[in-house]
Amino acid sequence: MKTLQQHRARPQRWIATLTIALLALGAPLATAAPAFASEAPPVVEPLEQPERTPVDEAAPADTAPADAADEPAADDAAGEPAAGAPEQATVAPAPEAAPPAAAPLVAGAAALAVTVDSASEEAGLSVRVVGTGFGATTGAYGALIEKGTEAAVGASGGYTAFGYWMTPGAIVDGAFDKSLVAATTALDRTKLYEVIVWQGHSAPNADTIYARADVAPTTEQWDALFPPAVAPTVSVSKTEGLNPAGETVTVTGTGFVPGDGTSGTRPPLAGKFGGSYVVFGRFADAWKPSETAPSTARVVADQKWAVPAADMATIGGANAGAIELKADGTFKATLTVTEEFAKNPGTGNYGIYTYSGSGAKAAQFETFTPITFAPKAVTPTVSVSKTEGLNPAGETVTVTGTGFVPGDGTSGTRPPLAGKFGGSYVVFGRFADAWKPSETAPSTARVVADQKWAVPAADMATIGGANAGAIELKADGTFKATLTVTEEFAKNPGTGNYGIYTYSGSGAKAAQFETFTPITFAPKAVTPTIAASVDSATAESGLTVRVVGSSFGTTTGAYAALIEKGTEANVDASGGYAAFGFWMTPGAIVGGAFDKTLVAPTTALDRTKQYEVIVWKGHTAPTADTIYARAAVTPTGGQWSALFPSTPGDVATTTTLSLDRTSVVAGSTVALTAAVTPATAQGSIVFAVNGAPAGSPVRLSGGAASAQAVLHTVGKAALTARFVPDAGFAASTSPASTVAVTSAVVPPVAPTVQGGSLSWGVGSVFRNYVTGPIAKGSISVSGGATSASGVFQFGQSGGSFNQASGTGTADYSGNVRFTGHGGILDLTFANPSLSVTGPSSASLSLSVNGGRVDFATVDLGAASRSTLNGATVFSGAPVTLTASGSSAFQGYYPAGQSLDPLTVTIGAAAAAPAGSTGTVSTASVRTAAASDIPATPPATTGITLAPAVLAGLQAGGQISFEVDGFEPNETGIRVVIYSTPTVLAQNLTADANGVVRWSGTLPATLTGQHTLTVQGSISKGVVLTIPERTVAGSCAVSGATLDWGFKTSFLAYISSGIASGGWELSGGTTEADGLFHWADGSGSIDAETGSGLVNYTGGIRFTGHDGALDTTIANPRIELVSATEGYLVLDVTGTTQQGEPIAAQAVRFGSLALGDGSLQVTADGITGTDIAAELTDAGAAAFGTYPAGDALDPVSFTLPTTDCAVVTEEAVAAETGAGDTEATATSADTAEQGVDWVVWILAAALAAAAAVIVVLLVKRRRAGAGASAE
Repeated sequence: MKTLQQHRARPQRWIATLTIALLALGAPLATAAPAFASEAPPVVEPLEQPERTPVDEAAPADTAPADAADEPAADDAAGEPAAGAPEQATVAPAPEAAPPAAAPLVAGAAALAVTVDSASEEAGLSVRVVGTGFGATTGAYGALIEKGTEAAVGASGGYTAFGYWMTPGAIVDGAFDKSLVAATTALDRTKLYEVIVWQGHSAPNADTIYARADVAPTTEQWDALFPPAVAPTVSVSKTEGLNPAGETVTVTGTGFVPGDGTSGTRPPLAGKFGGSYVVFGRFADAWKPSETAPSTARVVADQKWAVPAADMATIGGANAGAIELKADGTFKATLTVTEEFAKNPGTGNYGIYTYSGSGAKAAQFETFTPITFAPKAVTPTVSVSKTEGLNPAGETVTVTGTGFVPGDGTSGTRPPLAGKFGGSYVVFGRFADAWKPSETAPSTARVVADQKWAVPAADMATIGGANAGAIELKADGTFKATLTVTEEFAKNPGTGNYGIYTYSGSGAKAAQFETFTPITFAPKAVTPTIAASVDSATAESGLTVRVVGSSFGTTTGAYAALIEKGTEANVDASGGYAAFGFWMTPGAIVGGAFDKTLVAPTTALDRTKQYEVIVWKGHTAPTADTIYARAAVTPTGGQWSALFPSTPGDVATTTTLSLDRTSVVAGSTVALTAAVTPATAQGSIVFAVNGAPAGSPVRLSGGAASAQAVLHTVGKAALTARFVPDAGFAASTSPASTVAVTSAVVPPVAPTVQGGSLSWGVGSVFRNYVTGPIAKGSISVSGGATSASGVFQFGQSGGSFNQASGTGTADYSGNVRFTGHGGILDLTFANPSLSVTGPSSASLSLSVNGGRVDFATVDLGAASRSTLNGATVFSGAPVTLTASGSSAFQGYYPAGQSLDPLTVTIGAAAAAPAGSTGTVSTASVRTAAASDIPATPPATTGITLAPAVLAGLQAGGQISFEVDGFEPNETGIRVVIYSTPTVLAQNLTADANGVVRWSGTLPATLTGQHTLTVQGSISKGVVLTIPERTVAGSCAVSGATLDWGFKTSFLAYISSGIASGGWELSGGTTEADGLFHWADGSGSIDAETGSGLVNYTGGIRFTGHDGALDTTIANPRIELVSATEGYLVLDVTGTTQQGEPIAAQAVRFGSLALGDGSLQVTADGITGTDIAAELTDAGAAAFGTYPAGDALDPVSFTLPTTDCAVVTEEAVAAETGAGDTEATATSADTAEQGVDWVVWILAAALAAAAAVIVVLLVKRRRAGAGASAE
């Protein structure tokens, strides 16, 4: 790979060769000069004139006044035009060495007639100049100048066209007819111009100008010189009534020529004319790139890219949509237009669009040609908001119709729309099987209960308006109607089909309008009712409530509870009620009726609150949809006093409860001891578990009472002790004490029916996420659940499943807890229950963080079904998340998400299959950063650097050293530089003497004071002061660009429902097409080695998890160390995903995979396209989300080199010695000028040769003058 210096060396080599050749040519020119002088004719000077300077003598020329040195002497016949040749503006010779003759007097009679002969952009402005009255004048100068600026005219310019009219015959008898031609580039249509003619060999002024005349080009002539810019235009072969299924159009463009803003800013045409995209799509109203509209505003269906022929292969050729954009700015493209493309956003404007390619943003290229489609040929269709289980007493449905457009048979045959489009009746009724008018069915076959008539808006009043059922049938054939459906309408014939019907109105018989949508009604509902009354109330026995239910229809089981009024949302398996009734056993509800009791312990009641009884659907949580009936419970004042007796003057008491253990296995006994103060108190203790009495009251003895309670329910049990006093003492209750109850391990037995179990992994994606590098969480199982082979296993605890019918419920016990994000994510799924409603369908409910949720549907029809020892087994049943499950999942996954398949055995109660318990999975030990790297330098001394090394330190420079004191052959040694710890090398090995050696480069971003350390079994360091980089032969970089997507998986995560976050751009950073873009970068590159640093400004702020994550990456740099080593450097500030603060500057965030062919180096700079990048140790530590080595998105950049600096004067003195400074400085000038120095060398050579000739001619002239004097 050639370096920048090698690319620039080639022009300098051939320039140097040319210089040598010119210098060689100078020698014979100088040698021949005396011969030229001896052959020159004598000069006759008729008048003594003051000697003029060379500047005064320099004669301007039409095109290059500096060439006036070639002017021949006036009497040189070679300078005369050939006889009969047309007189034209000539390249002026050099002025004569002799002073000019005085201007002949013309007595003010000289006059000019000036006209414009021609004007064109290519040939310029040609002006005809006719002079008269010039008397005896035979020669003059003429010029086209900006009006009134003659003072600026000189040998170097000051005119737009020059006429050297000094040759014999130029002016004859005081008259001439000449032309002046001014190049277009020398003109400005905003200025005024004139022609002046003045005395030759003089400057134009009031004394020397013979005549002047204005030049006034017409508007048309100015336009010919400066053609108005042609705005890009587009024509499309067809724009209206296109086939919505697809049609090809031809797009022709003109005026798409390079101009402002048309250069590409990103590959593949970065820095070149980007051409124009030619697109069919559906764009938003605000779509233009030049107005910073995002790429999402431009949804493309078909696209071509018009570029110059030379660039078509660069962008991928015809297969990539390349078409030729001709030099005159024209193109022709074919595009397929259709309404039916995959990415159709549903909104926006169909059209043919053009806009600049390769990231350019030229506003003039942005055109929009609207496209419209013909209406689709449609078949009338009807949808009804609800068709099954409607309330037989009456319910409203919404009917939506499409495709009801005029067609065959749709014209009315009777008033009120006879001869016009009859629209369509929209009807609820009970029709006979044969009902269609087009099939001549009589009107008696159509018994209507409710009807609307859909007609065009213009005809609604004609048929009677809204009161007559008129609704609008829109021009696109759509309507929306509301109808009341009921079984109980007066004309119900008793037979036929309930349904929503449509058919033509006003007597028309269009078969296509005849549709039927069946309607079914739910069985007539009987509203269940309950009556609640207090049977008894005592402090010892609590409150006994009688509940009598009726009208429960076919319901055979239910749940019931006595609750604080209106608090059903708090009811779950762990409590939320004062008393609970499990009325699910056979015979609990018979014939829709029951008579039950609920007993609430006094300790669960509060006389200041209101209570009610609710009865609801079993195996569900009580909600408005599941509660069958509710009734208030209103104990009398006497009943409350019986529950909470008190006597004025009673001695206050305090009750405490102590337990012999706080964690037991289900079925174990806990010893309870209650103590009452004062110890003289008399009465009984009522022990309770979760509000329910645990045995009979126990009398106090010596102020204490003891009992034992057997805990059966897995979970947390709240135990209390209530003191029920004798006369003279007040009641009191202890604070609740909690006991954790875990599942007992059931010894294996040979059941008559196979034990049931449920095995389910929930979701592999979710499990991997929880224990992945983002959530960094864990999964644990408890409560009897186990884990094996990636699935969670639950033992069956009960249920009502009927093996014969294959329906019913199966309940399972156990908990799975998912935690992550430092506790922000905390989900416990417990006690799953499978409700089988048919041979192919079931629902799965879970307790999610204590609340019961219908979590998922289960497709038993897709499972493998078998039987095992009397149990039913479903294997591999697909599971789909419900809307309620999605909410319980905290929105992590949407409704309809496929979860892991489920395998369930529905049999007898049993423990879960064998497996692991406790924490079964946790985040990988692969952490985001090498945590054993100290945050601050572990040592600041111990490394000694040679003076030459210290003297040569600079940012991005090489450094070499050795350090001793390590173990012989010790491995794993690393080199780390601070302030922000940056690993420069790792896994170094000491030699047999414990000496480790390292050579490498310092980060180019580090300047000022830093600490370099070597870390292993010991640590040693040295404090460095690193100066800024000053590289001889460095190339300045400006206008650099950088494109990078950061990390696609992170962007998806941050914008998902998990993090619920996003990102903000600042400091000029932009985003388009999935990439972040930085522009206007600057820096320098070493032309010899390719190393260097380029800086950009702007940043990206990532936020999520309600502010827990707030990280900003900013001010990226591209650091090139060598041809095989490079880094993406960032500033990282804010807080990490774990909430830890971070403020790291100039972090080598990502390492770039450089190698053969990864960088394209030309004389214009360096380009890197899609360079692979991975997170460094320092980047992982700073960002805190991903481990070192994780892939980042590829990086693309352009580093244009605009100027090459050469060695500073001090550096030159150091390299060459003080005596060479002047020569080196000259070399610097030469290098800085680049190719331009050839011109100066050539000019210098010619000037030297001319000087020799002038000297000799002057000597010759003076010799001639002396001879005349003699």
